[in-house]
Amino acid sequence: MNALKNRTFQFASGLLAIGAIGLLTPRVAHAVVATLVQVANTTANPVPNQDVDNSARNFYQSFQTTSSCPNVCAVTFAAVPTGKRLIVQHVSSTLIFFVNGAVPPSRLELTDSSQSLVFQFLRVVAALANFSNETIFTSNDAVLASFDAGQTPFVIAQVPSIQAYTLQATISGHMINFP
Repeated sequence: MNALKNRTFQFASGLLAIGAIGLLTPRVAHAVVATLVQVANTTANPVPNQDVDNSARNFYQSFQTTSSCPNVCAVTFAAVPTGKRLIVQHVSSTLIFFVNGAVPPSRLELTDSSQSLVFQFLRVVAALANFSNETIFTSNDAVLASFDAGQTPFVIAQVPSIQAYTLQATISGHMINFP
C-alpha cells in the first residue's frame, strides 16, 4: 500500500512541476522579449506605415525605338529587376513608313523575351494626319500583362512588305515587390 501512495505522490508531483513550468515559461520569455522591443503607440499616434506596392509609389514607364526595320521589328525594354514584378497596363506604339500608301502591320503584340507567350495583341489604326511621303500607324491600348524578375518585355510588329519602317513603343504600369 505504501508503494501505491508513493507512486501517486510522485505522479502528482510530476503534474505539479509540469504545470508550474507551463505557467512560468511564457511570462519569463515575454519579459525577455518585452525588454528588447516596446511599442508605445496609441490610436492617436499610430505606428507609421506605407503600402510599398502602391502603384503610385512604383510607377513604371519606358519608351524605346528602333528604325530601318525590315519585315519583323521588335523594341526591347529593360529586364525586370530581381525581387520585382512589372504590371503593364498600357501600350502605345507608332509605326512610321517613309512612303505613301504603306500597308498596315499584320500583327503588333506585347510579348516576353522568350516570345513564347503573346500577352496582348494590339489594335492598329492609321494615323489621322500622315505627312508627305510618310504613312503612320498607331496603337494606344489598355492592357494587363505581368512580367516576372528577369523577363524582358518586347513590342513586336510584322508587316507584309519589305518596306523599311521605324517602330516606337511606350509601356507603362507599375512594379510590385515579389519574393
